[in-house]
Amino acid sequence: MLRHIRNAISASGHPRRAALLLACFCLVAAVGGSYAYLHTVTLPVANTIVLGDVQGKVEESIENGEKTNVSIRNTGSLAAYIRVKTLASYRQGDAVLAKIPRPGTDYTIQYTTDPDWVQGADSYWYYRKPVAPGGTTSVLVVRCVPINLAAGQAFQLDILTSLLQAGAPQAVASWSNSATTLTVGADGLLTITGTAKGGGE
Repeated sequence: MLRHIRNAISASGHPRRAALLLACFCLVAAVGGSYAYLHTVTLPVANTIVLGDVQGKVEESIENGEKTNVSIRNTGSLAAYIRVKTLASYRQGDAVLAKIPRPGTDYTIQYTTDPDWVQGADSYWYYRKPVAPGGTTSVLVVRCVPINLAAGQAFQLDILTSLLQAGAPQAVASWSNSATTLTVGADGLLTITGTAKGGGE
């Protein structure tokens, strides 16, 4: 490209036009160089978008039809806020049955009393602390046991988990809804406005 610019300067025969063409070339080169630099160097500036992933994994124990010690591990590369919803169902083979199990009647479930877990009025359980990569929440479901299963039926408790990157308070607003509002305090902890009464599913 530089050779073509030089040829144009020689052909122009005008020093001012030559200077203008050279200045344009330097500007293009500078912009191109900055583009490559910003893609390869992390700069210590505010509102930086950090590339990484946010993923989670349910950790639990299942034995003799009982589900115990349910917690969530952050398997991503970024600190994250975590929320969980439990969903009970009956299955017969691969089919999900229309009947919905009722807590206290068709199954018993014991949730934690840890204040770091708060249940919103939207039925989600929110873990107030950001969880570091590789870290886990405290136990949410201590124990879940089905009651009076019909022949051929299986009880299933699904743990539906969502994660959001910590350090981006505006992103947490996407979890807010008409029933529950979330904000992030100066200490990094979630504040949940609109909570469930008495806990449970």
